[in-house]
Parts: sequence; structure tokens; C-alpha cells
Amino acid sequence: MASSSYSTFSIASIGGSEHAARLTVSQPPLNLVNAQFLTEMHDYLSSLQRSPDTAPKVLVVSSADKDVWISHLDLHIVSAQYPLENDDSMHLLHSLGGILHLFKILRTILIA
Repeated sequence: MASSSYSTFSIASIGGSEHAARLTVSQPPLNLVNAQFLTEMHDYLSSLQRSPDTAPKVLVVSSADKDVWISHLDLHIVSAQYPLENDDSMHLLHSLGGILHLFKILRTILIA
């Protein structure tokens, strides 16, 4: 199983199984899809693609907050009027596209 050293989510095996893992999003108060989350999620999913033999067969995505799963994209990423400070929007949108592509091609079943 890939490293669990991410700041926006944690990863743990389910029931001690190497075939099932839980990714728990923890970005209080809203679980906002921001630059850090996009970068870390892309890194994690890419690690699963690079190591398909050790990747979990099932990945359950859940939230540490019982009232909020994932709220929405940080609109600063796409805002012309209130852009991100480092203007990394194109890279982040590319990461979002990469995440969606990895969801499609991974051999891991994703459950949300």
C-alpha cells in the first residue's frame, strides 16, 4: 500500500487487508478541493498506477467529517478576478484532469 503521509487525507487498510483500503478526506471545515488536495490526490493515484500489483483492489473514499464528504473545487483555481497567489491554475487544472483520467484507467475499484 502506498505511503499515507498526506496532509489532506489519510490511507489505511480495511480490516488489515492488503486488498482493501480507505482514503479518508480530512480538510476541515469543508473538505475543499484545493491546490494541496489536487496535488496529493494526483500523487497518490499515480503511485497506484505505477505499482498495480501492490495497489489495493478496492479503495473506499470517505470523509472524516460525518456532515461533509467533499464540498467543491476551490474557485480561486479558476477565478480571473481572485486568482491563486502563485497563479498555478493551469497546472492544477491539469492535475484535476489527470485525476479524472486515473479514476478511469486504474485497476482499483473506487467506492465513494
